[in-house]
Amino acid sequence: MIPDSLSEVQHRARDIMFSDKTLHNIKMSKAITYYLRLINDLYKMLEDNFDYQKGKIKRILKRSVQDTKKSQKNIAQK
Repeated sequence: MIPDSLSEVQHRARDIMFSDKTLHNIKMSKAITYYLRLINDLYKMLEDNFDYQKGKIKRILKRSVQDTKKSQKNIAQK
């Protein structure tokens, strides 16, 4: 469908410019989520197998979660 007015042309141009970025963001978000789940599973495995390190592992995991939330907040603000 061909745009009929300048306004429609501008909207279509905007859609084209940002559509690729959105798809890229979705792919990157899925990849990051995959890796975060993997890291979380590794931490849980360490916790289950190394009782004497549980406190240290929990602190690392908590810090990791906090850093991830800060990163997500920074990305959302851009």
